[in-house]
Amino acid sequence: MKKTVLLMIICFQAALFSQMPAKSVIKFSFTGDMMIGTEYPSPVLPPNDGKTFFNNVKEFFSERDVVIGNLEGAITTVPNSPKNTNGRNVFAFRMPPRYAPYFKEAGYDVLTVANNHALDFGLKGNQDTIRAITSAGIKVTGEKNKLTIIEKNGIKIGVLGYSWYEQFNNLLNIPAAKKLISDSRKSVDILIVVFHGGSEGAKAQNVRPGMEYFYKASRGDVVAFSHAAIDSGADLVVGHGPHVLRGVEKYKNKMIAYSLGNFATYGMFNMAYPSNISVILNVDLDHDGNIFSASLIPIILKYRGIPEYDPKGQGIDNMNRLSKNDFKNPIIFNQQGVMIQ
Repeated sequence: MKKTVLLMIICFQAALFSQMPAKSVIKFSFTGDMMIGTEYPSPVLPPNDGKTFFNNVKEFFSERDVVIGNLEGAITTVPNSPKNTNGRNVFAFRMPPRYAPYFKEAGYDVLTVANNHALDFGLKGNQDTIRAITSAGIKVTGEKNKLTIIEKNGIKIGVLGYSWYEQFNNLLNIPAAKKLISDSRKSVDILIVVFHGGSEGAKAQNVRPGMEYFYKASRGDVVAFSHAAIDSGADLVVGHGPHVLRGVEKYKNKMIAYSLGNFATYGMFNMAYPSNISVILNVDLDHDGNIFSASLIPIILKYRGIPEYDPKGQGIDNMNRLSKNDFKNPIIFNQQGVMIQ
């Protein structure tokens, strides 16, 4: 079934966009939040010690050039979380270092560490995470004032990760973000901005202008930030953080996907609808950063957060509904998941 769906998407895209030579296109895939088990405060680890966690979805990445996702948590052996100041249970996620290669085996090329769980085990835990990811052959984005660069088919691709924490590139400081994005644009052919921002939960599916808050924390004006990113030279902006899907907007002929929701989480996240509905966002860009084609692959998180293909296509329906409701210029996908507007 999954291979059939993938072939259908490829055929639709070929029919719609056959006029452009394949060698000039870079095929990107994006996913939302990932936390594949934790050892803290006690082990909550997936079946087969995580070795098969991505087995149901990794085929969707096999033909892609660059796969980017959000790593929600630390990969470290630091024994305790600084969040645990009074002995209470806290949401602090600590994946064992042996799990880092699983992301590479699934197909990931870049993971962003700019989010609210990257510092669950302090700066040492964050440093361990970056070391584990890079040792597995994956690039990291989100480090403060650092542009991540990948070269594919002779095309230089830049990725910048943002969150609302000062330790990382900070989406709350839009003037600084505009400067970093503008400066980074000069060094690459294609520039991607990913961000972790916005409120959380089922009530946070809609995108509204203005600052968003969660538990009194300022989590960004994601519309102002995303528009500023495009204005400053970004070719594509992709968000996550609300743990639910949000809509997709066309802005100055560029795409902004405001949240891809959860993608691969285990044991510690709320998996009630709509938190268990996800997508893989595929975007093909030409060497100048223009959209050649785009598609959604609907995903559902089952058995405590393990991703698999959703034959009901709920992620496509949800994103279309939200996009139509929230934006004057929505991006819409047909029932096969192919962008049509």
